[in-house]
Amino acid sequence: MNRIDARGKSCPQPVIMTKARVEAGDEVIEVVL
Repeated sequence: MNRIDARGKSCPQPVIMTKARVEAGDEVIEVVL
């Protein structure tokens, strides 16, 4: 599982970070906001 720590990031940065992981082929992603 990949974890994206997006605490303190303003929109749309968390979405961009998540999109990059999805495009890299990661299947399980945990996003912490």
